[in-house]
Amino acid sequence: METVKKYLGSKKILITSLAAVLICVITGYASRSDDKGLGEQEANVTHSADMMQTAAQEQAAQPPPAMQKEATVYVCPMNCVPPMKQPGKCPVCSMDLVAVKDHGHNHKQGPPRLKLAEEDVRAAGIQVAPVERRAVVAEVRLFGRVEYDPAYQYKVTAFAPGVINEIYVKRAGQTVNTGDALFDLYSVELYFLEQELFAALEKLPGFLATRPAGGQRFKQWVQPWMWKPSGPPPARRDRTGPSAAQPAKADGEKTIAQEEEQAITAEVARVRREIGSLGLTEAEVDGIIARGWPTGIRTEKTPIPGIVQKQDAFKSMYLNTGDSVFTIADPRYVWAMFDAFESDLPWIKLGQKAEFRSDAYPGEIFTGEVIYLEPYFDDTTHTFRVGVLCPAHQGKLKPGMLVRGTMYASLTPGYRVDSRQSGEQNKMLAIPETAPMITGKRAVVYVEVAGKPGTYEGREVLLGPRAKGYYVVREGLLEGEKVVVNGNFKIDSAIQILAGTSMMDHVGGTTMPDLDSDISGMKMDMEMAPQQTKPLRVTPEGNRRYLH
Repeated sequence: METVKKYLGSKKILITSLAAVLICVITGYASRSDDKGLGEQEANVTHSADMMQTAAQEQAAQPPPAMQKEATVYVCPMNCVPPMKQPGKCPVCSMDLVAVKDHGHNHKQGPPRLKLAEEDVRAAGIQVAPVERRAVVAEVRLFGRVEYDPAYQYKVTAFAPGVINEIYVKRAGQTVNTGDALFDLYSVELYFLEQELFAALEKLPGFLATRPAGGQRFKQWVQPWMWKPSGPPPARRDRTGPSAAQPAKADGEKTIAQEEEQAITAEVARVRREIGSLGLTEAEVDGIIARGWPTGIRTEKTPIPGIVQKQDAFKSMYLNTGDSVFTIADPRYVWAMFDAFESDLPWIKLGQKAEFRSDAYPGEIFTGEVIYLEPYFDDTTHTFRVGVLCPAHQGKLKPGMLVRGTMYASLTPGYRVDSRQSGEQNKMLAIPETAPMITGKRAVVYVEVAGKPGTYEGREVLLGPRAKGYYVVREGLLEGEKVVVNGNFKIDSAIQILAGTSMMDHVGGTTMPDLDSDISGMKMDMEMAPQQTKPLRVTPEGNRRYLH
């Protein structure tokens, strides 16, 4: 009995264990089935969401129902690529292409037009102004500085190779008068010519007997016939008469003496001419003869009164012929030298009146006349110099002063500068300076179409010089037409957004793109070979292109 009970007890434990294992297996299987069902449900929800998003994007890319019946193109908001016929994303900036109506415009059909509602015109701030004839007056503003007038400057140079023996002007800025000594120059060439001169003079009768001692002069030998290059010398009268040491000569001997005296006189005249060729005056040669002995020293003197502007040499310096020693300028004659740009050239001419101011004299206006126009432009600054002479400045203008100048001029119908400020009799066709859009090669404007308010048409114009707030119009506009002066760039941008051709594009170079281009093909090219994609560039016509 006990054996049976023991057997039944162990069997009960075994059954209980098997039941527990079976329950665990059933529970795990049930949990796994629940997790799998939940995962599939979540995957289905995610897939449904993606499909809804894709459908929404495709629906957003589609044009509105009212536009589906019309020809539609898809443009990039950033205008990276030409308009496409298929929707999608821009291959450059990845923005969604926007569906717009295909206006089918190109330059061959005429200039682009844009029609705006009245409220759109107000919102864009578009303003127009009439094309009219007016007096085109230019106000040219220039900046420069005061300089000495070169016409009244003098350079003191070395007359021959030599050494500065003494200098009397110690520094630049010193005031000198006409005839003031500047420096002494010792020249070996001058010394040898002086020796040759005295050697010829010593051959004349009576020269040795009357030669003065040191410090004395013999002015009787300074005669005009000594320096005249041609003509026989006059008969010299011997005031003392024949002496005992020199008895009277016979007639034959006297004739020989006269011929010899003529040869000596010609020799003296030749030496004087050579000395004069060095730059010495006749009075200076007479002074050498009156001095009585050679020194080779010449004293340079001031030729004009003025101020020593520059000193280039000092005592004991060796100079060659023509080396500058001093620059002397007359302070009464100064001019204002201005720098003008290329755009100022049509408005400036010789003889034109000008006025300028200096901070040294607030409120005072100096007037002058244009007397110099530089015949070339500076390679670095691309400017040319304009010289304005102001003689009546009463010594107030000093070299180096900074000045601000103003010139007024008007254009005649023949595009010639008229220095008269009013110019009322020379009215020309002009538009405000904000009307044209200048691309660098040409100028375009937007004109309001007559009889169609809110309709604007692009037009290319040929401009003349720019005046004070206006451009002169040579071709492209008629008097009375109205041009857009504010908002012209907005109109041009709106035309581009509507897949039209911008007036900023080159004429004839850009037409409507091929509407058969497939955006998917471009996307495939980018995905297959992204390394072959080239960056954006600007073509010579100014249009942006995508290269692939």
